[in-house]
Amino acid sequence: MKENFGFYSNLNNKDKEDVINQLTAHELSHEWWGNSQINPEQKEGSWILTETLAQYTELMLYEKEHGLEKALETLKIHLDLYLSSRSYDPETPLYKTHYDTPHLPYDKGMLIMHQLRVLIGEEKVNLALKNFLNYNKYPNPFPDSESLLKEIYGVTDQKLHSKLDEMFKQIITYSSKIESVSSINKNGFYEVSFKAVSEKYKENATGERKQLANDATIDIGIYDENGKLFRYPFAVKNNKIEGKIKLKSKPQRIVIDPYLMNIDTFTTFSKVISAASKTAFKFSITNLVSSSIVSKTNSFVAGLIAI
Repeated sequence: MKENFGFYSNLNNKDKEDVINQLTAHELSHEWWGNSQINPEQKEGSWILTETLAQYTELMLYEKEHGLEKALETLKIHLDLYLSSRSYDPETPLYKTHYDTPHLPYDKGMLIMHQLRVLIGEEKVNLALKNFLNYNKYPNPFPDSESLLKEIYGVTDQKLHSKLDEMFKQIITYSSKIESVSSINKNGFYEVSFKAVSEKYKENATGERKQLANDATIDIGIYDENGKLFRYPFAVKNNKIEGKIKLKSKPQRIVIDPYLMNIDTFTTFSKVISAASKTAFKFSITNLVSSSIVSKTNSFVAGLIAI
């Protein structure tokens, strides 16, 4: 793609394809995350200093324009792209990516940076990026991926460092699905009952998996008839999750990990298909196949520097 592409595009259809906050923002952000202010050392992991950070800038600009729900739709696309590409070449942890596996810094990288933002908060991510840029921009020595991780770990509570290891230094995947779900309307509320399973794995370069002890909790999301998401944490016990959720509005869809905090290789959504009576609703299970620009970008990235 030519870098002037976004400046010569028809923007009348921006609700479907936001060229400004996606493609153009990504390319313009390389004024910070590229070879202008930083000059990454050409070694394994260097792509996360350029493409992963450009992807994160793109995502945040898009979210600020369109909201979290639209950003999650974008993230689902990148999850699908990552999962569909990872079987072609041996996989490395994110901080050791190289030029032969672009789906890692682009697709997985965007997901991991989103997860980091939710995990520690946007302000701390901004602080880490500000410090990274200040300490490593020209004429300082060439930074590498460890330079970025140093700043990320530095702003993160030590009790979360093992989680950062999983995100950046290991290959961790999950396999989750909804086993059953139903909803009953009583006393002016809809009571959703569900059972689900979720397993956690550590993988090697060729995809061989070793099952790990699971996380203590996982989020369950319910979308109501207006498309509003309600998110609740539930305990994971022996890789099983079950419980009940009460809503005032009619539930339409249930999903495990609605904020995509895990790299899940098999996520199952449930959708309402019929109203059997005035009081009871049944859900059927369906599989989801991991289904002016200069001022705006200046404002976002310059905000990191001014913090």
